[in-house]
Amino acid sequence: MINVTPEIIKALSETGLKVYNENFLTSKCEVPCISYYEYDNSINAQGDTLAYSNITYHIKVWAKTQKELVDYSI
Repeated sequence: MINVTPEIIKALSETGLKVYNENFLTSKCEVPCISYYEYDNSINAQGDTLAYSNITYHIKVWAKTQKELVDYSI
């Protein structure tokens, strides 16, 4: 199976915000920031030589003001 997490982190980092794995998020993390969490990574269908996976990530934008949330969520 291909690990797509590095690609997810790279894409999220292009916003200019720090990106954290939600498992390691603490109150000392810089805000605004983005957190991600791999929610599901399961096989949908499997054959002799090929398998299809369902990968689901939860991505959250953290900020101190509503304006920051709107600016970065776009």
